Amino acid sequence: MTSGADELSQIEERERELREAIERTEAQRSWFTAFREFVEGVAHFLDEKVQYPLLFLDQMLTQCLVSHAGETRGGTHFFTQRKIRHGRGT
Repeated sequence: MTSGADELSQIEERERELREAIERTEAQRSWFTAFREFVEGVAHFLDEKVQYPLLFLDQMLTQCLVSHAGETRGGTHFFTQRKIRHGRGT
């Protein structure tokens, strides 16, 4: 009879340890999920902030290339070796 009671006690102790391990694991998973969402939010914010200035710079460079397409230095175009048509190198 003592053997059965000891075995039941050991099983209950093991169950308690496993439940605590599951709770810790769930807390860690929850924290990592929240952290991932935070990082993705920061990345989205930075994408929005960086995207528009880059588009603006691209447009400005395109305008400079188009306006300087006829200007040559030493037989080559000022910004590029290629001819520029409609704002793009071809």
